[in-house]
Amino acid sequence: MLLRLKFDELQAIFDSSPIAIVVIDRNRQVLTCNQNAEKYLMQDSTDISGRKCYEVICHGQNSPDKCICHRVIQEGSTCYQPGWVVNDRYYDIIATPLRDVEENINCVVLAYVGYSVITAADGREAIQLYKEARTLQEPIDIVILDLTVPGGMGGEETLQELLKLDPEVNGIATSGYCNNPVMANYLDYGFKGVLPKPCKLEMMTQVIEDLLAK
Repeated sequence: MLLRLKFDELQAIFDSSPIAIVVIDRNRQVLTCNQNAEKYLMQDSTDISGRKCYEVICHGQNSPDKCICHRVIQEGSTCYQPGWVVNDRYYDIIATPLRDVEENINCVVLAYVGYSVITAADGREAIQLYKEARTLQEPIDIVILDLTVPGGMGGEETLQELLKLDPEVNGIATSGYCNNPVMANYLDYGFKGVLPKPCKLEMMTQVIEDLLAK
């Protein structure tokens, strides 16, 4: 009874984690995962036990030699992979090996720290999506706004409308025009970050993580 209680408590902690966690054996088969992993990573699979990680996680997008689980098993150390995309969500992955008493790797724990992306054609659609998210009590954490939208509401005007809805909105300005005054003085316009175009995924990830950490 005590052992069962402890197992249930550990399972509750495992499932209540805000991040998605997957445990893979050294043959790259799924041993177990928590509820967030089932919800976000494996939403199109009903039975994942015993299946290969690349079948249910990356859906064949990754070749075995590039698989982070394969890297961990081969290198024997923790690996980090930023900017991984699964089911329209963007993740940073930390994969850590677990060893037995003889120091052999017997499984790999994958921790996915990620966020989902909603796109809008222009500022007016972005405002509507932001309103809907607040109504559903699923607030949007960050809004990346292109300052120039041909034929539509641009980022500067959009942010001013969003600030009326939510004074704490986290707006990031982006533009390919480096001489735009908003890009040089984004704080004066209510933005909290800036992304010049073109930008690498690593830069975007860093700007987002820095803003979320504040």
